[in-house]
Amino acid sequence: MGKHEFPSNRRRSVRVLVNPPIKLKIKESSSKLSSGKLADVINLQLGGLSLISKANLPVSSTLILSLESSSAFSPIEMRARVIWRNSLYEEEKFQYGAQFLELEEEQLSKLKKLMDSLRGKVFIFEKTVYLTDTNAEGNTYFSRYFDWQGMAREEFVRTNVPGLAAILQSGVRIITVEAYLQFIQETVLFNEILIDVKTSNIKRVSLDLIFTYTNKKTNQLIAKGRQKLAFADATGRLIPIPEEIRENAMYFLFKGGTTQGAKK
Repeated sequence: MGKHEFPSNRRRSVRVLVNPPIKLKIKESSSKLSSGKLADVINLQLGGLSLISKANLPVSSTLILSLESSSAFSPIEMRARVIWRNSLYEEEKFQYGAQFLELEEEQLSKLKKLMDSLRGKVFIFEKTVYLTDTNAEGNTYFSRYFDWQGMAREEFVRTNVPGLAAILQSGVRIITVEAYLQFIQETVLFNEILIDVKTSNIKRVSLDLIFTYTNKKTNQLIAKGRQKLAFADATGRLIPIPEEIRENAMYFLFKGGTTQGAKK
C-alpha cells in the first residue's frame, strides 16, 4: 500500500476550520497511547493540523496522534512532526502546527471523509491588516478586532439573506445585545486574517454568531468572539427572527449549538 509524504514548502489541500474543535490524543513516541495527552484540533488539512493543548511539546518532536471525531468515525492514528508552537498565556496552553508523516492510503481516505463531514456550509470573511489598523509599534489596535467582527457579521447576513434589504426597509431592526472577544495572539501590519462565522443558540427572537479568527498563512488562532443579536420592529418592540434570516442561519449552525422553534 502506497504512502503519501507532504513536503513542508507547499500547501497540500483545502484547509478546514474545525469549529467547535474535535478531540485528539497525542503522545511522544516513547509513551503509551492509553495515557496520551489530550488536545483540541482547530484546523485540519490533508498535510497536517493545528491543535491546542496543555502538553509542552518541543518543535521538531515526532508525535503519534489519534484523532477521535465522533462515534461515526473510527479513530485515525497518524505520525506527525511539530513544526511551530505558540504560547497561549491566558489559557496556560500551547498552540501547535504539526505536519503529517507518510500517510497510508487508508489513513488518507479516512482523513478525507472526516474533512468532508466537517465542512458543512462555511462562511469566511477575509481581512488584511493595514497601517490604519496599527499603532506606532506596528501592532493591531484591540478595538479593530471588534470592528472586524461587525464587518464579518454584516457581510455574513448580506451574503446569505438575499431579501435583507426588503426586511430592513420594512422596519425590522437588528440589535446587538452582547459582544464578546477573547484575544489570543497579536497581529501586525499586512497579516491576512480569516474570520469564520457560525450561528448558535437560535431562539425565538435572538441568535448568536460565533467568530473564530485565524492567521491565513500560519493557521495560528488569533481570537474567538461571540455576538448575540435580537430583532425588533420600528417601535423597538422585540419580534420573532424573520423567517428568511432564521432559515439561512440554520445552514451555518455551530456544531453543539442549539435551536428553539419559532413558537414558544
